[in-house]
Amino acid sequence: MNTFAIDLGNKRIKMKSERGEYSYPSSYLNAEQVAQGGLGSLEKEDNFYFSLPSDSENSFIWGPHLEVYNLPERLIDTYARTGRMKQKKAIRILEFALGRLAMDYEESYESPLVVHLTLGLSITDLHKESDTVNILKSLAVGQHQIKINHKLVTVLIPSEEF
Repeated sequence: MNTFAIDLGNKRIKMKSERGEYSYPSSYLNAEQVAQGGLGSLEKEDNFYFSLPSDSENSFIWGPHLEVYNLPERLIDTYARTGRMKQKKAIRILEFALGRLAMDYEESYESPLVVHLTLGLSITDLHKESDTVNILKSLAVGQHQIKINHKLVTVLIPSEEF
């Protein structure tokens, strides 16, 4: 059984599976802006090039060392006081986290990797009137395809029980 745990914190995204454990910032960069900065290779310091088939016109850089690009003003920060998981930028980072964990499983490049997912959130996302839990269930259940460094990984979360 493949189990992924992802903590969608306001400052850091913590990810863990049987094959790896990672902590990345809760922000990422638009790859086009990084390339326009004349910094050469987009893949530096364990950072990765991400894109989503559902958002094919955009690609992003995410990883543990975004500071190497020296573009703090261009970071896409996913922090929000309310409604965070309704925002496209936060939904993207959830997909990126699923993809990052799936990278450690060769089989995810060939067919959907079925996983059990445990999610953690910041306390600000879980206030009394929040519908965040239901939003996350609808975002998580189903098939996820993520391109990382131009290779497609696929993750499948079959149902709420997973």
